[in-house]
Amino acid sequence: MTPNETLAYRPINRTKTDKTRVTVMLASNASGNHKLKPLVIGRSLKPQVFYSIQTSQLLVTYKANKKAWMKHDIFNGWVSELDREFCLQGQHVILIIDNTLSHKFVISSDKTENDNDYDDDYDDDYKDNFNNDFSDNESRESSEDDETNNCK
Repeated sequence: MTPNETLAYRPINRTKTDKTRVTVMLASNASGNHKLKPLVIGRSLKPQVFYSIQTSQLLVTYKANKKAWMKHDIFNGWVSELDREFCLQGQHVILIIDNTLSHKFVISSDKTENDNDYDDDYDDDYKDNFNNDFSDNESRESSEDDETNNCK
């Protein structure tokens, strides 16, 4: 994005606002002690900044689509991978997510508008601490694909 102010003695004319965007999805358990690998959605399948890097080596999961939006195929793939990972560990999980178009298969509860106070506080705390926690994070171990526990 271009800066709002400049040190030039006259204004800069005819500049377009950069519309390059990325989407970042963060997820953790309710206590925050188990944070999942962030999902980053960009516009390019192989961005130039990743020229010499395999995307599997990143500390984030990188996906791409035309507008860098969360689409249902990306979300469903992420949920399937998450389900597979927890199944291999023998754990059960419930996801609490918002109501956006990419979450089509979600079974909704009868939540009222007044029930979101805890969610808002949790979201604010999680977003505030993300940069600090993520920058200090060591590379994560991947689960072994050889283990089979009736998981697909």
